[in-house]
Amino acid sequence: MNINDAFPSKYLKSSDIDALPAKEAKMTISNVAIEDVGTQDSPEHKPVIHFHGTEKGMVLNKTNAMALEVDFGPETNSWIGQKVAIFTQPVMFSGRQVRGLRLRAVFEPVPQAGSALAQTNPDPRPTPPDDDEIPF
Repeated sequence: MNINDAFPSKYLKSSDIDALPAKEAKMTISNVAIEDVGTQDSPEHKPVIHFHGTEKGMVLNKTNAMALEVDFGPETNSWIGQKVAIFTQPVMFSGRQVRGLRLRAVFEPVPQAGSALAQTNPDPRPTPPDDDEIPF
Protein backbone atom coordinates (compact mmCIF):
# COMPACT_ATOMS: atom_id res chain seq x y z
CA MET A 1 0.00 0.00 0.00
CA ASN A 2 1.20 3.50 -0.82
CA ILE A 3 0.74 5.59 2.34
CA ASN A 4 -0.18 8.64 0.22
CA ASP A 5 -3.30 6.76 -0.89
CA ALA A 6 -4.45 6.68 2.74
CA PHE A 7 -4.49 10.50 2.89
CA PRO A 8 -6.09 11.78 -0.32
CA SER A 9 -6.04 15.49 -1.06
CA LYS A 10 -7.93 17.72 -3.46
CA TYR A 11 -4.66 19.61 -4.01
CA LEU A 12 -1.46 18.52 -5.72
CA LYS A 13 1.28 17.24 -3.44
CA SER A 14 4.95 16.69 -4.16
CA SER A 15 4.37 12.92 -3.98
CA ASP A 16 1.93 13.21 -6.93
CA ILE A 17 4.69 14.66 -9.10
CA ASP A 18 7.54 12.53 -7.77
CA ALA A 19 5.50 9.42 -8.63
CA LEU A 20 5.58 10.35 -12.34
CA PRO A 21 8.27 8.71 -14.49
CA ALA A 22 9.50 12.11 -15.76
CA LYS A 23 9.32 13.65 -12.24
CA GLU A 24 7.43 16.62 -13.71
CA ALA A 25 4.09 17.37 -15.32
CA LYS A 26 3.44 19.82 -18.14
CA MET A 27 0.01 21.34 -17.70
CA THR A 28 -2.13 24.13 -19.14
CA ILE A 29 -3.62 26.61 -16.67
CA SER A 30 -7.43 26.67 -16.74
CA ASN A 31 -8.26 28.93 -13.78
CA VAL A 32 -6.86 30.76 -10.77
CA ALA A 33 -9.14 31.49 -7.80
CA ILE A 34 -8.96 32.37 -4.12
CA GLU A 35 -10.16 29.37 -2.10
CA ASP A 36 -10.45 28.37 1.53
CA VAL A 37 -7.67 25.89 2.23
CA GLY A 38 -6.53 24.34 5.49
CA THR A 39 -8.79 22.96 8.17
CA GLN A 40 -12.45 23.75 8.68
CA ASP A 41 -11.57 25.24 12.06
CA SER A 42 -9.02 27.67 10.62
CA PRO A 43 -9.37 28.06 6.84
CA GLU A 44 -6.91 30.28 5.03
CA HIS A 45 -7.75 32.20 1.85
CA LYS A 46 -5.10 31.29 -0.74
CA PRO A 47 -4.80 31.45 -4.50
CA VAL A 48 -5.27 28.05 -6.11
CA ILE A 49 -4.27 27.34 -9.68
CA HIS A 50 -6.25 24.76 -11.66
CA PHE A 51 -5.20 22.87 -14.78
CA HIS A 52 -6.90 21.27 -17.76
CA GLY A 53 -7.13 17.51 -17.45
CA THR A 54 -6.97 17.17 -13.67
CA GLU A 55 -9.33 17.81 -10.78
CA LYS A 56 -6.52 18.60 -8.34
CA GLY A 57 -5.58 22.23 -7.95
CA MET A 58 -2.28 23.58 -6.69
CA VAL A 59 -2.21 25.98 -3.76
CA LEU A 60 0.10 28.83 -4.75
CA ASN A 61 2.75 30.01 -2.36
CA LYS A 62 4.50 33.33 -2.86
CA THR A 63 7.54 31.72 -4.56
CA ASN A 64 5.43 30.04 -7.24
CA ALA A 65 3.11 33.03 -7.68
CA MET A 66 6.07 35.35 -8.23
CA ALA A 67 7.62 32.90 -10.72
CA LEU A 68 4.42 33.00 -12.80
CA GLU A 69 4.16 36.77 -12.42
CA VAL A 70 7.63 37.20 -13.95
CA ASP A 71 6.70 35.18 -17.05
CA PHE A 72 2.98 35.91 -17.49
CA GLY A 73 2.39 39.23 -15.71
CA PRO A 74 0.64 40.13 -12.46
CA GLU A 75 -2.95 39.61 -13.69
CA THR A 76 -3.93 35.99 -13.11
CA ASN A 77 -6.45 36.17 -15.97
CA SER A 78 -3.47 36.40 -18.34
CA TRP A 79 -2.17 33.09 -16.94
CA ILE A 80 -5.16 31.15 -18.30
CA GLY A 81 -4.12 29.02 -21.28
CA GLN A 82 -0.41 29.28 -20.43
CA LYS A 83 1.66 26.11 -20.14
CA VAL A 84 3.73 25.34 -17.06
CA ALA A 85 5.92 22.53 -15.82
CA ILE A 86 5.29 21.35 -12.27
CA PHE A 87 8.28 19.74 -10.57
CA THR A 88 9.66 19.25 -7.07
CA GLN A 89 12.81 20.39 -5.35
CA PRO A 90 14.15 20.33 -1.80
CA VAL A 91 12.87 23.22 0.35
CA MET A 92 12.97 24.08 4.04
CA PHE A 93 9.61 23.84 5.84
CA SER A 94 9.19 24.14 9.61
CA GLY A 95 12.91 23.64 10.14
CA ARG A 96 13.28 20.50 8.04
CA GLN A 97 13.99 19.72 4.43
CA VAL A 98 11.05 18.43 2.36
CA ARG A 99 10.16 18.21 -1.34
CA GLY A 100 8.22 21.28 -2.43
CA LEU A 101 6.24 21.92 -5.60
CA ARG A 102 7.69 24.44 -8.03
CA LEU A 103 6.47 25.91 -11.32
CA ARG A 104 8.19 27.18 -14.42
CA ALA A 105 6.76 28.52 -17.64
CA VAL A 106 6.94 26.30 -20.71
CA PHE A 107 7.47 28.29 -23.88
CA GLU A 108 7.32 26.42 -27.15
CA PRO A 109 9.78 27.65 -29.76
CA VAL A 110 8.45 29.54 -32.76
CA PRO A 111 10.00 28.05 -35.89
CA GLN A 112 12.11 30.41 -38.00
CA ALA A 113 11.61 30.36 -41.77
CA GLY A 114 13.98 27.89 -43.39
CA SER A 115 14.79 26.01 -40.16
CA ALA A 116 14.35 22.26 -39.85
CA LEU A 117 11.61 22.87 -37.26
CA ALA A 118 9.73 25.16 -39.66
CA GLN A 119 9.92 22.54 -42.39
CA THR A 120 8.41 19.84 -40.16
CA ASN A 121 5.56 22.15 -39.06
CA PRO A 122 4.96 24.73 -41.82
CA ASP A 123 1.88 26.22 -40.07
CA PRO A 124 3.20 28.91 -37.65
CA ARG A 125 -0.07 29.10 -35.67
CA PRO A 126 0.20 27.55 -32.20
CA THR A 127 -1.37 24.14 -31.78
CA PRO A 128 -4.25 24.20 -29.28
CA PRO A 129 -3.71 22.12 -26.12
CA ASP A 130 -4.76 18.48 -26.37
CA ASP A 131 -6.74 18.80 -23.16
CA ASP A 132 -9.23 21.40 -24.44
CA GLU A 133 -12.72 20.24 -25.25
CA ILE A 134 -14.33 21.35 -28.49
CA PRO A 135 -17.94 22.39 -27.81
CA PHE A 136 -19.51 20.86 -30.91
